[in-house]
Amino acid sequence: MFVRQASLEDAELVLDIFNSEITAIDPEHGLFGLDIAKHIIESPSNNSPTWLFSDDEDSTPFGLANLNPDLDAKEMEAALAVRAGDPRYPVLLDWC
Repeated sequence: MFVRQASLEDAELVLDIFNSEITAIDPEHGLFGLDIAKHIIESPSNNSPTWLFSDDEDSTPFGLANLNPDLDAKEMEAALAVRAGDPRYPVLLDWC
């Protein structure tokens, strides 16, 4: 498994992973927008990196993870997502 930090240039890729997952879980939810992906990657109030997970350096990422502070609740909140149908969600959870 290859893990790398996402940058704003990866926003469409992050968006694709989020939308793939939400469409499979709750098709009625609707799709996320690019602004959500950008916010996950680089939020002014969140200095925690977003990580992209793939099989190797050259393959398309299958998932993402971000541990970000919830300032109101004073706790860390995990944002984890995998492409629909990918069974490696537990791998991301273990990694975090």
